[in-house]
Amino acid sequence: MIAALNIAGANGNEIEKIEVKHLYFDEATKAPVLEKLELDKSITEYTVDTESTAILKITYANDVVVDQTSQETKYYSDTYRQTITANNDITFNVNGVDNSADFGEAVLRIGLGRAHGKSITPTVKINGHDVTVIEDIRGYDQNTRPEFFGVVEVAIPYALLEVNNKVDLSFSDTGGVVSSVTMQVFNMSASPGRTH
Repeated sequence: MIAALNIAGANGNEIEKIEVKHLYFDEATKAPVLEKLELDKSITEYTVDTESTAILKITYANDVVVDQTSQETKYYSDTYRQTITANNDITFNVNGVDNSADFGEAVLRIGLGRAHGKSITPTVKINGHDVTVIEDIRGYDQNTRPEFFGVVEVAIPYALLEVNNKVDLSFSDTGGVVSSVTMQVFNMSASPGRTH
């Protein structure tokens, strides 16, 4: 897998060195290998072998100033395990959300159990507003299992959040369940510089 890197300095802080520890399984020797390298400072991507892990250590010329905050809180819906029927809304309430920051982000995590071939991309409304949904499965498609059981993530615009939130989900086909709905909210002291 190729990992795209966005490490071109922290607010103009020059990069002095990039080191990587890459742990992978060597098929030829049938043994794990821990490779330690120093990478070129202008690198923009790094390839990680299948079933492996890489840790990058970046050394900057000056100390990185951390003067902003991001407070993460996870909220749970008041119901769980709802049966999916085609084109019928399934409603979950996520209450007590702190949306008091000037900036922030939110992610809806939808637990699903469905037969393969069924849609895992629901239509989502937050407090009556349509939300753009792209297929974003946590993990993999589970095609080696009898059916899909996993989590789909949906980015929620922070401006749509209320203290008490109504989440409506609907699917184009019948079958399976929505096992759970949670919302991860990040209250930030500055804009994260992205739209989701």
